[in-house]
Parts: sequence; C-alpha cells; structure tokens
Amino acid sequence: ADYFPSLTHQFRTGFTIVDHQFNSAIDALVTYSPSLEESLNEGGNVRTREMAAYVQDHWKPTQNFHLLLGTRLSYFGRGKFVRLSPRMSFQLVMSPRWLVLRGSMTSQVQYLQRIRDRFSFLYDLVSSRWIPSGPSVDPSRSLQVSLAGESEVYPWFRVTVEGYYRTGRNIVLPIDEFQSKSGLLGPGIDISTLLGQYTKGREKSFGIEVGSDIRLQKWQILLAYTGGRSRNRTTALDDNAYRPSRFDVPRNFSVVAQRTFGNLEVSLSAIWRAGYPSTVPVARYSLIDPVSGVESYYYHMPVVNNGRLPAYFRADVGVGYRFRFLDAAWSAGIQLYNVFNRRNVIGRTFDPAKDSFLPTDSRGLPILPLFELEMQL
Repeated sequence: ADYFPSLTHQFRTGFTIVDHQFNSAIDALVTYSPSLEESLNEGGNVRTREMAAYVQDHWKPTQNFHLLLGTRLSYFGRGKFVRLSPRMSFQLVMSPRWLVLRGSMTSQVQYLQRIRDRFSFLYDLVSSRWIPSGPSVDPSRSLQVSLAGESEVYPWFRVTVEGYYRTGRNIVLPIDEFQSKSGLLGPGIDISTLLGQYTKGREKSFGIEVGSDIRLQKWQILLAYTGGRSRNRTTALDDNAYRPSRFDVPRNFSVVAQRTFGNLEVSLSAIWRAGYPSTVPVARYSLIDPVSGVESYYYHMPVVNNGRLPAYFRADVGVGYRFRFLDAAWSAGIQLYNVFNRRNVIGRTFDPAKDSFLPTDSRGLPILPLFELEMQL
C-alpha cells in the first residue's frame, strides 16, 4: 500500500507470508562386495512459516536530495524468532554531471543457510541442503555500509567509485575444515546430525569497486576493478583470528566491449582475478600401525587457506546477427569461450603418499564454441 501525505513524502507498507516445507529422503543400496550389501533409508520433513511486514518513507526534501528510511519486522516459526531490520539509503546530487553521491546502511536477517555432509561420499549428489533456523541454529544477521560517487567526466566517459564494509554473525562454518571422506556412509541426513559438523562463526568483508562506461562512436566499453577482502572465523571454537573465506579475491579486473554494425553485433570480454584461497600443507609426517606395521603418511595443515591458486584469466569473443523471418524476430550467434585456450587451475589437492609437496591440479574448460538461435514471436 502506498500513501502520499505530501509531494515530498511517499509512505509504503506491505507484508508477506511464506510457508516453507523441507522434504529430504534417501533410499540407497550400498554394495561393498558381492556378498555384503547394506540398505539405507532415511527421510525428514520440516515445515515452518515465515512472516514479515515493512514500512518505508521516501522523503524528497529537495530536487537534489532523496532519503529512504525503512524497517522490516520478521517472524520465523521454527524457533519463534522475531527480528527487526532497519535500513537507510540516500542520493545527493551535488552536480547532475560532475558528482552524484549515494550511500546506504542495511541490516538483514537470513533464516535459511546452506550446508552439506562433510563425511560421506554417498551423499555428495544430495548433500547440499537448505537448513532452516531453529532451536539448534540461530538466524544469521549482517550489517552493510556503502558509499558511492558517480561522475560524468566527459560526455563519453562516466566513472563510478564505491566502497563497502560488511559484517555478519551466526553464520554456519565447518568445525573441521580438513574432514576427509573416509567411507561411503556418513552419519545421516537428519538436520541435527548435519549441524553437528558445523559451528557458529563471524564474517567480515570490505573493499572498493571502480567502474567506467566509455562510449566511442559505436563502441561501448565497460571497465571494472574490484579490490577487497572477505574473511571469517569460528567464534565458538575460540578462533580469534580471521582467515580468508572460500571466495576471498583481493583483485579482480574485467572488460567488456561491444559494437553494432547494422544487424551484426560483435562483443569482446576478458576477466583477470586473483586465484581462490587454498590450504597448503607445511609439513609431512608418518605413523606406523603397532599391529600391522604399515606406515601411513599425513600432512600437517595448521592454518586454513594459507595459500592461493594461480591467477585466473579468460577471454571470450562473440558475434550475433539479428533478422526477421516468418513474422518473427530471430537472433543467431556464436561465442568462443576461452579463446586463448588457457586451462585455468580451479582446484588443487596434495597427496601425502608422495615424497614431494607437488600438488595435483584440476583445470577448467579449454576453448569451446557455443551456438545460439533464438526466435521471438
């Protein structure tokens, strides 16, 4: 519902009700040998209701200044959680061309988190599951503050700079980052069982983003740079030091260029970024079984994400053509994915049975042609 008490205020309010139902089931027959089989039948059903109401005021005291104030009150039935999430954003036009400032401060609550079984091979295909908040897991909460500025330096050149800072608490992190899958069967797919492999944590991220939009004749070129850090720590395990999170990327560059020649469109794009974090062993040791006398080797990895994969680079080229046929709008195109055929490293493992610390790398796709044909009536 919208209410306009004056030309400078617009009040808006609304509510939503969502009925969540989480069903999970697994029916498997595991064959260890021709004479040894084990059946597994498990299932679960969780149902809860989420309700939320919000109110906001879009205030425009002047033509050059807009302020948006609002708050959101939410309720989650499983656990009977009630949370208030205020938020604020503004836009200040110092000069329509030279400087436009934007800022925001937002508090958000998330009642669903995604986890997976860290023990079993069998569950790998079905293990990534949405877990609702409840008596054993609190909702996660985040706070983000951002400030941005936009300027049209020239009629053909526009630049935007934005900085941000974000914190979060009650996020779910693994208790054992190095848990190895030593068997087919894990502890089960029950929610409480899976949550036993995780604990509460905190996260923080910060950075700066710079983007530019360049238009030269019929070319449009978009340049972007992102520099930032994303870190987390497991507070329940007395882990006081923040470590790089899974997708911590300190630097990221991207460029997109496109031009239209009548019905023909050509596009070029490239991305370069730092590699994702990776855990590198710092020592190797062995243990001898006192009964069998078999010697087994292990790696010592005291710090999570203490290394990083090689930098990622990829360039793509695309050509598309638009035409009309049989009273329909058609578009046909071809895109060359990874035109330089660079096999980027997307994963890295270490084998303690080897004498050296040389890793085994998993690599991404090579050069790949993609074809597209689209018709719109």
